[in-house]
Amino acid sequence: MKNNLKISEISIVIISYKSEKKVLKIILENKNVCKIIIIDNSNDKILKKKISKLNNKNIKIILSKNIGYARAANLGSRYVKTKYFVLINPDVNGINFHNLNKFMLKVNNIPKFGTIGPRYIGKTHKNLIQTKGLEEIEKINCISGSVMFFKLSTFNKLNKFDNNFFLYFEENDYCLRAVDKNYFNYQINSIKIKHEEGKSVNFENKRYKLADQIIRTWHFSWSKFYFQSKHYSYFFAFIINLPILFRSMVKSIFYKINNNKIGFIKYNARAEAIKTSLFKKKPYFKLSHALKKYDL
Repeated sequence: MKNNLKISEISIVIISYKSEKKVLKIILENKNVCKIIIIDNSNDKILKKKISKLNNKNIKIILSKNIGYARAANLGSRYVKTKYFVLINPDVNGINFHNLNKFMLKVNNIPKFGTIGPRYIGKTHKNLIQTKGLEEIEKINCISGSVMFFKLSTFNKLNKFDNNFFLYFEENDYCLRAVDKNYFNYQINSIKIKHEEGKSVNFENKRYKLADQIIRTWHFSWSKFYFQSKHYSYFFAFIINLPILFRSMVKSIFYKINNNKIGFIKYNARAEAIKTSLFKKKPYFKLSHALKKYDL
């Protein structure tokens, strides 16, 4: 389907980390639809070479060291020249002309907003809070960071994402800050997206797959404490996370004694992340740390 005036007002921003196959799939589906900006946090020169061969002026790729999701998203927004942009993870299916056009057709019916998200297929309320789906467009406190539709001027006005988040909770923080400024967040239930959670990274090596899981555990725990401390209070975060820290430490010792390396790593990483956030230290844990610390 050919481009139109409305679609020309939107850009796609993809945050990639060792996600070559999925990034290329999204590009091939949308290269003639709108501008695409890729921030690759794994400094993937091979991916850049493959994109260059497409010789398409709609596509721009920026190679970077791993600066985290929030910083990469903020960096990507600096290259957006359109009125709107949609920020996506590579592990989503359904970003295409049809759904992008729906965003653009519905946006004029929505009062000032912080961000807009789609409806996710195959998710339960237990693993993702969504609206009841009784109306096509519904207010929601926070939307998933997998697909976020922004008006660029509003994103900038609300000070973008908090760079202190490396991975997880940056979207929750943004959404709550938006609501505090009377910019509500919405879900468009007619836009259907499938999210293959945790499958954006293409690691075939078992060591690296395990390291990636450890990194996610570590940053989820760090970001949760930081988020709670920022929006509620340090005391609240301390009280909520202290029992988790204690249990994690006990379990890591238990698994260490029983020579269960996987169990030890999981709970030791969780405990170390909570302690790091508790002492107000910045998140540092990356692939090299996981491989070295746990001798993977």
